[in-house]
Amino acid sequence: GQDAYYTGYHWTKAVCQTCGTFNTNMGVTSYACGKNVYWLYDCAADFFEELPEYDPELYVHKKMKTTRESSLETLREVLPILEAQEDYSNDALYEALSRYVTEKGVKTGFVMWPIRIAVSGKQMTPAGATEILEVLGKEESLKRIQKGIELLSEGIAD
Repeated sequence: GQDAYYTGYHWTKAVCQTCGTFNTNMGVTSYACGKNVYWLYDCAADFFEELPEYDPELYVHKKMKTTRESSLETLREVLPILEAQEDYSNDALYEALSRYVTEKGVKTGFVMWPIRIAVSGKQMTPAGATEILEVLGKEESLKRIQKGIELLSEGIAD
């Protein structure tokens, strides 16, 4: 990818060469005349091929109010929902997980964050949790969520 840079006239935005999108997940930094400049993190679309090793601390997210313990509980509870899910399209997955969010009385990010980490092993991804589930397919998604459960279980006593 290419980081934002000053052309002499204006600032560009960071563009990922892997997926072709702007990296807007990072904090915005203001430069000359209040232009928005984004620095490029690895888009990390490489996780589609193989799940990278990752630190279970990625499950801890202050804004989403997730902890390792809450993430473990969420993954354990959504696993049967995803196993029973026949339609692995983004919309159908989002609908199924939204029902779970409503039943639990939590915010969407509280559920989607641990799923996203489990299936990608990354904080920054070019897609959301259900989009990644759709691309990976049912078998690979379930395998990765199970691995996330195992990873989190190692450091947490039941």
